[in-house]
Amino acid sequence: MTELINIIEYTVGNPPFLLILNTISLTLKAYLLGNLFAKGLQATSAKKAFVFLAIVLVSSMATDITWIISLARSMWFPNTDYRPYLFVVRIAWGFSVIQYQSLALFLENLTEHSFKLNLRQRMSVIISTLFFSFAVALAIFNFNCFSASERPNLEFMIRNIEMYYELFFLMAPSIAITLWKIRSNAVPKILKKTIESYYSCFYHSRLVM
Repeated sequence: MTELINIIEYTVGNPPFLLILNTISLTLKAYLLGNLFAKGLQATSAKKAFVFLAIVLVSSMATDITWIISLARSMWFPNTDYRPYLFVVRIAWGFSVIQYQSLALFLENLTEHSFKLNLRQRMSVIISTLFFSFAVALAIFNFNCFSASERPNLEFMIRNIEMYYELFFLMAPSIAITLWKIRSNAVPKILKKTIESYYSCFYHSRLVM
């Protein structure tokens, strides 16, 4: 049993394995995005849902690309300039909050016949924009950062705050509201099955990643 656990830990933490996994993930998301655009251009309704989901996929792909670059750098180019690498990492960090913001709006959009941003959603969009702007500004104006030790403490503090914001201010309310509408018969049965299927796919994709 101990040997099996050790094998699993070695495999999951093995850079080549992670590189292959992220490459497959990026390829699948690119394929899904292509299909989404093909269907979205033909659709006459649910345009907002297509837009939100497309942003989720693009943002998630940015994270995959960053992982691929990070793993490739650690395996083959460990002595390359740290600054371009950090620039990409920070931009991907900015896309993280965009991904969760779009996912939250996508989930709530599924249960609305005519979706409009309410006060809470407008506030979250403003806050998410500020987080994204901070990451981009840091990537640009703090570009000459030659090592991890030179990164400002403010960066890590903001990243920790953003993580809690994404989980508890964005995702938790959106999931709770969507599930409440499903269970309170506020949406048609066909739409209920669609939403439940999406939740199942999202949950299992999180387990895999």
